[in-house]
Amino acid sequence: MNSLVLTDEDAKTALSLEGTVLENVENHLVEENKGTILICCPDCDQFWNLFQYHASIQKHCRPQDEPRIMPLPWFGGSAILAPNSPLNENNYDLLGLFTIGIEKSLAMKGVECIAPYIHVPCGAAYNIGLNFEDLLKLHFEAKQYLRKTFEGVKISSFVHIDFGPHYLKIGKKKQRLTYKASLAAWQKINFY
Repeated sequence: MNSLVLTDEDAKTALSLEGTVLENVENHLVEENKGTILICCPDCDQFWNLFQYHASIQKHCRPQDEPRIMPLPWFGGSAILAPNSPLNENNYDLLGLFTIGIEKSLAMKGVECIAPYIHVPCGAAYNIGLNFEDLLKLHFEAKQYLRKTFEGVKISSFVHIDFGPHYLKIGKKKQRLTYKASLAAWQKINFY
């Protein structure tokens, strides 16, 4: 099994951003009553946990109905939607392709929310030398792109972190946690 382990640097970054940029998810505060478009990474070690977590959010929004989640996965998750993202390898027009996919999803299914996700550790990011801070920067650039391109559509952004097998030693009750990602808090601490 070739599962990645979160680097010490990325773990420190994640812990330092908790309570500001990385907020605890309050399921009842996430408005996805008509469903969501889930932009995420298809990582086989993280996708199922991430998807199940988002389904639990949907159950809070839609207690009488099944979750409505339209996944649009690609390596690097939402970070590929940042204009000029280094994850958009070989000059493929992933930004254009995903923009069309989102447009079609909104039109066909009446979904009113887009949920961009990144996760760490991320093989796509690590393979080209990006750390968690780099990935967050791309994630927030993608969120700004989505806000500008899809005015009036709710954008709820998330970060999924696998703290690895030693999660208890750093004070975590679970190995994998999902956070809401706050662009406003990110901008206040002046990362970019």
